[in-house]
Amino acid sequence: MALKLGELLVKEKLLSATQLEDSLRNQVIFGGRLGTNLIEMGLLSETQLAQLLSKKLGVPYVNPEHLMTIPEQVIKLIPAEIAGKYRVIPLRRDNRRLYVATADPTDYKAIEEIAFRTGFIIKPVVTTELRLILALEKYYRIPRERRYVPTSSEPGTEPEIETPTARPSPEAGHPSGILLSEPAEADSAWYMAIEDLAAEAAEMPAEKVWELLAQARNREDIADTLTSYLGRQYSGAALFLFRDQAACGWRAKREGETLDDFSALQIPLETPSVLATIHQGASYFLGRLPETAANARISRALGAQAAPQALLVPLKLANRVVGVLYVDDSRIALGESLLDLKKLAAKAAMAFEILILRNKILMT
Repeated sequence: MALKLGELLVKEKLLSATQLEDSLRNQVIFGGRLGTNLIEMGLLSETQLAQLLSKKLGVPYVNPEHLMTIPEQVIKLIPAEIAGKYRVIPLRRDNRRLYVATADPTDYKAIEEIAFRTGFIIKPVVTTELRLILALEKYYRIPRERRYVPTSSEPGTEPEIETPTARPSPEAGHPSGILLSEPAEADSAWYMAIEDLAAEAAEMPAEKVWELLAQARNREDIADTLTSYLGRQYSGAALFLFRDQAACGWRAKREGETLDDFSALQIPLETPSVLATIHQGASYFLGRLPETAANARISRALGAQAAPQALLVPLKLANRVVGVLYVDDSRIALGESLLDLKKLAAKAAMAFEILILRNKILMT
């Protein structure tokens, strides 16, 4: 959606320039739309965002809380396959017209396809991405990603569609190891490059990795580049993110194979773990993982039978630790990889900063 939401928020004095920059950084790191991140950060309410999107796009909006109380007979008007593919929720039927909630009412191709598949005249109604994802889970059992957390909702009986008040202008250190202190979709060509990287990583020059990081179009490109490279260099490789006072698994490989369930891992930062120590001290860790319950969970999630010899390096943006690069391997001296992993973390941080700047250009 070609919507300069950030510019509108600052213009309406609902957000400061500093708050916008923080939310853009969160969006790049954790994914999702800008509005979702603003809600999660407590900078904007769902209703405020829905009203703002309605005003900007010139379409009605549905009160987010009422999106969760749609009658079953209305939900059945759109099959789960279509609802999941186009991320829409039917709201109400008016003869041959069917009002549907969407986070992107400007996706005219999707609207035409839904009309063709259902036989209705589709009338788009805007809602927030966060509430839409929760509604898809509730009505169609489409699971949401872990980054999407439920927000408070209030009971209601009918989805309340409200019309916009204005239409936009057309111009518009640990004993068991060494802990040291530190002073949108990618195109097919990019994925072909990643496949080449995964096949030849052991001999691939680091400069090729830097090039792929510089070309990354989104956070998933960065994760794919890092894990494809590290997954061929080491027995175990992983990326963690810090979010909502927890260390969350993002992407991992064991012996070159992707660990599909790794993203389900969440370690509270209040629980003693090597990840909590790194988050608190912005330090790297080298050695065998200490024997704690949380570290044991990390080992199991990474497919390790016992606490492995590991090297963990913080990923920092704007002097804030946002994640961790992790590798383990019993065949090599991991200390010799420290400088390389630190450099890789620094390059990954630069790739994130490039995406942040790109989003800032598009949103302001």
